[in-house]
This record gives sequence, structure tokens and C-alpha cells, in this order.
Amino acid sequence: MDVREAASAVHERSRDGRVAIVFGPEKTGLNNADMDCCAALVYIPTTSFSSLNLAMAVQVIAYELFVATEPPARAQAPDAPPASADEMEHLFGHIERLSLASGFLNPDNPR
Repeated sequence: MDVREAASAVHERSRDGRVAIVFGPEKTGLNNADMDCCAALVYIPTTSFSSLNLAMAVQVIAYELFVATEPPARAQAPDAPPASADEMEHLFGHIERLSLASGFLNPDNPR
């Protein structure tokens, strides 16, 4: 099943008990014996790549699980307007000064 369908199924089945999502090694994926133990196999549709690396696959699955289990978030107006470019520059300068003073950055090569 595709990843969105799988996330919905995992959410539904988790109400009755534990559910596991199994990922195989990045180089080879799951072997046949491991896949035989699984109730379903999931694929992530891609357009220009035949596969994703493990970290990408985990991230996509985690996102789809989040979407399947959380109600849609409603956009809320921020309490304050976004910081201006000048305010951001001031913040970055402040962080750099503190990082130098604390010894976190090398003063001879701070960047």
C-alpha cells in the first residue's frame, strides 16, 4: 500500500493494540524472511528516484503518521509581527558576540 494509506491503517490498528513499522538496512532493505513477518508492505511514490535513503523514508513515514493522527492545524494569527531584517541582524550579531565571549567560537576564525 502507499504511504498515506499505510499511515491511516497504522493509526486505525493502533487503537486496538501495538503496531510496529519495520525498516531494513539502507543498502539492502528488508530481506524476504523479514518481509514475510510483516502484515503489509509500504511504498513511497517517487518521480525521479527509484528509491529513497533510509533517513528520507523514515521522515516521510513519520510525517504521514503525524498527518493521519493529528487533526488539521488551523492557522492562527501571530501574536507579534515577524522580526524585521534589522532585528534579525541584531540577533545574529548578539549570538556571535556571546559565542565568542563564551569560547564557543574560535576568535581567529569565528565563521
